[in-house]
Amino acid sequence: MDDFPKWNPQKRTLRMMRCDDRSTRMLTIRNAASNFISKPDVRKRLFEIKGDQCYICGDKASQIDHKISVYRFAEEVKLNIWDLNSLDNLYPICAHCNSTKT
Repeated sequence: MDDFPKWNPQKRTLRMMRCDDRSTRMLTIRNAASNFISKPDVRKRLFEIKGDQCYICGDKASQIDHKISVYRFAEEVKLNIWDLNSLDNLYPICAHCNSTKT
């Protein structure tokens, strides 16, 4: 969707995401993902587009989940980092499902 907020990380963040050090890369990607999905305009628009039902159990969703996990983006450097916070990778999820998924 054209009106979904665009993720626009700073150049330093993008550079740190390509770091050879796995823990630095993971921390940077996790922080960038959390900062983006916590923005009120992102949350509002995602729930408008995808509804407020958990994509796993169907209960009322209150959180946003990355279908391809932040961990996988940190581990598999071949993944396109721009897909991390794309509308296709973000889904509504309830707190219970988000805390119990592996």
